[in-house]
Amino acid sequence: MEEQQHGFIKDGKVFRNAFLDFGQREIGELKDSEESTLFFFSERFNLAQAKVDQVEEKINATENKGSYLMKVLHLKETLHEFDAIGDFKKLYKKLDLLEEQLTGFINQNRAKNLEIKTALQAELDVVAKSVEWKSATAEVKEIQRK
Repeated sequence: MEEQQHGFIKDGKVFRNAFLDFGQREIGELKDSEESTLFFFSERFNLAQAKVDQVEEKINATENKGSYLMKVLHLKETLHEFDAIGDFKKLYKKLDLLEEQLTGFINQNRAKNLEIKTALQAELDVVAKSVEWKSATAEVKEIQRK
């Protein structure tokens, strides 16, 4: 039985060790040699890591960061099903950090948007009290452009 830090081979089957709340799991079968099989599943982990890194790069490169929250949540939900051997715990920590950052960003944007909408509503309240409908209409249109 060949053992590795994140997985092992037993009775011709490849297993990934338990991590976080996810139990030990069979992920494949021994093909040629134990060494080449473990190498194969370790290389597959690089694909999972690349997916997480790619999402992080996209988040860092865009202004609309909040749009990536669902992608991060989807990765967190499905990553444990990926048949690979590697440090999944590290990837989940990175995804947790990204989720926390995105949630903070979204909350800041919501607060900022509420502030803007409240200010616009205050302007509209003043205009609504006007009895001059032509000038009030022009002012409402100007507020709409903001």
